[in-house]
Amino acid sequence: MANEIFWAGLDLGQRQTHVCVIDDAGSAVREEICETSVGAITKALGVTDGQRLGLIAAEASSDTHIVRKLREFGLPVAIFEARKSSRFLAIRRNKLATSATVLVIL
Repeated sequence: MANEIFWAGLDLGQRQTHVCVIDDAGSAVREEICETSVGAITKALGVTDGQRLGLIAAEASSDTHIVRKLREFGLPVAIFEARKSSRFLAIRRNKLATSATVLVIL
């Protein structure tokens, strides 16, 4: 379990951020609502080092200031356009490997 990689999704709001962390099987291991600040988000993610997080997905309309600060903290944050990602996943649904986890917060 020490080498297990987790994936996270952030729904960044101006005051609150919804955080969801899942494992490789797609099971939610943590869901929290926290203040929209780097400290609160990293605490909600359970981050002690960036090694255990494969990717943190944030919606494209997210506050880029927070995304930039999370990247400076050493976290692997990627920004996705939810509608485009949703369409892609609908097309590719049967082609994804079971070990590939894509988390898009709509």
